[in-house]
Amino acid sequence: MRKVRVVTATTRNEIEFRHMTLLGQSLALFPRQAGLEITVFPGNTGSRRTGLGTLYNSFLQQANGDEIILFIHDDVYIHDWHLVQRLNDAVARYDVVGLAGNAAPDLSEPSWMLAWDRKKHPSGRQPREGLSGMVGHLVKGTTHISQYGPAPRECVLLDGVFLAVDVKKVLEAGVQFDPQFEFHFYDLDFCRQCSMKGLRLGTWPIAVTHASGGDFGSKEWIIARDRYLSKWRQEN
Repeated sequence: MRKVRVVTATTRNEIEFRHMTLLGQSLALFPRQAGLEITVFPGNTGSRRTGLGTLYNSFLQQANGDEIILFIHDDVYIHDWHLVQRLNDAVARYDVVGLAGNAAPDLSEPSWMLAWDRKKHPSGRQPREGLSGMVGHLVKGTTHISQYGPAPRECVLLDGVFLAVDVKKVLEAGVQFDPQFEFHFYDLDFCRQCSMKGLRLGTWPIAVTHASGGDFGSKEWIIARDRYLSKWRQEN
């Protein structure tokens, strides 16, 4: 059984993280179990803020080569107490694991699921046939289940809210997160790099609730979107 290291960054201090974030609250209830470590970067805001691309890369090192690392946002409540076993099962099949993704995405769109070209995608979403996974979303105090499609399933793109990696396989492929993507698009960019290097990406059924629906259209999102689209136009 390989060790799972949970890595998260939060704007909260350490005490606030444990008591005021969904991730902290859920991890506090986890039964003591071998093979689970938790690394929290508190106070990641303002002048002290480190972009997720840079922060996550600090764990893609030979020293962590035997680990499965779960990069996860602090507004996620994990309901599955068998997390270590689930992720060990998942990396037996895939090198990078998420909860939701797309097996046949429109790579011209800046999303694994949504779409802005209404001529191609009148509904504002990419075709449902390629979607995979299931995630709970907390809306006004009530959990709503978003069922995207069957899982496990091999995918091209995964949502970065929950992204587990087989560190050894990623290192062997020479893939890292692109530091220019500090919050938005670090996940899509990473997935595309992994796919280009022949790594296997896929979804796995693990129960969580996420408290955010995204920050689409914000100034930071638009800047990151333009960088992402420009980078991959050049790559292609």
